[in-house]
Parts: sequence; C-alpha cells; structure tokens
Amino acid sequence: MKDYSEKLLYGKSFTDFSSFKNDFRQVTEVKSVDELDRVLETDKLVVVDFFAKWCPPCAQMTPVVDKLCAEMKNVLFAKIDVDEAGDLADSLNVEKMPTFVLFKNGIKVGEYVGSEEVHLRKTIQSHLQ
Repeated sequence: MKDYSEKLLYGKSFTDFSSFKNDFRQVTEVKSVDELDRVLETDKLVVVDFFAKWCPPCAQMTPVVDKLCAEMKNVLFAKIDVDEAGDLADSLNVEKMPTFVLFKNGIKVGEYVGSEEVHLRKTIQSHLQ
C-alpha cells in the first residue's frame, strides 16, 4: 500500500496541519454574555451577526459572512442565534434579522440591518479606517 502521509495539499504535508489554522478562519458562535465578552476582548473590529435559523435573509447571508471572515483577516466575526440567546439580542436592541453589530475595543461602533453583501462590506470597511 502506498504511503500518503507525504502527499502535499496546497504545498503542505498531510502530516503537518499546524499552518492551516490561520488559513481556515471560522465565525465564532456565541451563546452567552460571557462568551460575547471574551470575543470583544480585542482591539480588532468585531462583527456580530444576529440571526435566526427560520429567517431566509439570514440563511442567505451565512455564506457571505463566511466569505468575509476568510477575506478580512483583521476583523473577527461572531454569530448569535436570537432564539438561543435572546437576552443578548435584547441587550443590544436587535429587533430585525439579520442585524450586524460592529464593536471596536468592546464598544458598539456601528450596525447594519439587512441582507446585501455590498452594504455590509461598506459598513465594515468604514470602521476599518
């Protein structure tokens, strides 16, 4: 049988995945105030996606948020299911979905309500300057 342990994937050995952790960033799922506080403990811009599983525009934005997360290495992305963590949505006056709340140094600096990639991207970029 062939030894595939030295097969290369994108120039990296199958036996060494340590360098992949920065290549495949994921949106952090937040379910409590403590988890949100930990996510916000950064000087990076944080974009929090408030969504509901039953919401078609939210489902439409999921791949967009994943793509932005992969593209924007200097921005952290998190998501909160309003049906599982309604207290977090209430505390930030989130009434419509999807709502994207932007934080810098733990302070709310912006918000976008809607499901248009162009507008979300512009909102994020306006807070990166």
